[in-house]
Amino acid sequence: MKKIIALAFCLSLIGVSANAQDFQLGVKGGVNFASLNSDDLNYESNTGYNAGLFLKLKFTKIAIQPEVMWSVQGASLTEDTGILGVAESTYKYSYVNIPILLKLYLVSGVNVFIGPQFGFLSAADLQVEVAGISTSSDIKEFVSGSDITGVIGVGIDLPAGLHADFRYNVGISDVEVDLGAGAVEVQKNSVFQLGVGWAFIRK
Repeated sequence: MKKIIALAFCLSLIGVSANAQDFQLGVKGGVNFASLNSDDLNYESNTGYNAGLFLKLKFTKIAIQPEVMWSVQGASLTEDTGILGVAESTYKYSYVNIPILLKLYLVSGVNVFIGPQFGFLSAADLQVEVAGISTSSDIKEFVSGSDITGVIGVGIDLPAGLHADFRYNVGISDVEVDLGAGAVEVQKNSVFQLGVGWAFIRK
């Protein structure tokens, strides 16, 4: 079923691209200011990065822009353990994200956009530092393997195929972390992104 959906999506893009007035394929990257939202814990922001490819199909003032992005996200948590003192935990989640954006052009290349983003967890690590001792663990098998977020942002197209944007990715689906003994920590991704891109193919 997944292969059929992927094939149908690719065929629809081919059909849409045939009518596009502006076709662009390029690379993009930027910085993440990521955190996790939780009802129980107060997470702090981590700085990460994102990089990948984009395809833009523009029709006068409307454009469709799917992307495939590698994104390093997560958050930090500071807790007082009592006898051992303060424990600093850093969650580092790496995703392959696929946002599908609908862009509305306003004036002089300025645009606003919105759309869904589908994320697939590729790595998850937890680093804990307490009493001067630091340990790192691979926790991928204990973290939800997929994520759905909503994307909203603003961008600008620049000369020579360059563009820049600012976006906010707000978690829609829960990221569940299995803590063992039946305990589960429920998180939601929250990421502000600054990015730049360059279209190396423009038609």
